[in-house]
Amino acid sequence: MLFLMTMTMALISAVPISRDLFDSISTNDDMLARQTHVLSAYWGFILMAVHIGISWGRIIQTVRKMTGITAENRQRLIILRILVVLIVIYGVEASVKGNMGSKLFIYNPFGWGGNGSLLSFIRDQLEIMGIYIGGTHYSLIFMRKQKVAINEKMTD
Repeated sequence: MLFLMTMTMALISAVPISRDLFDSISTNDDMLARQTHVLSAYWGFILMAVHIGISWGRIIQTVRKMTGITAENRQRLIILRILVVLIVIYGVEASVKGNMGSKLFIYNPFGWGGNGSLLSFIRDQLEIMGIYIGGTHYSLIFMRKQKVAINEKMTD
């Protein structure tokens, strides 16, 4: 619901700031609309990544079925977990470099910034998404294991 709300806010706030599509609709305070638009887009980005993280187990299962990978492979698991750790590390670096924290709280609400190439921009955004996808996925796994451990203690 939060993701839906942020995307709705981004769409609604886009109307008064659009000069190409809605030139006749103008407000006296475009700054408020711009800040609302950018802020909701940043939060929508984070919430989208959390949503993907919640569904990550099902995504992995679907990919495994599509590729025919049925057997567990310890080496593959270790390599993939190392990859997740690297993505999170570089995602934190990209977050800090892009001032993501301040952008989530309107301190610096204007654009993604950066003077790099499109490829580095996409890589940075995927790495930032990786923080929230991996964090959500592994937090849910941890909470499930904790719940199982608590249930086992209660039955003993």
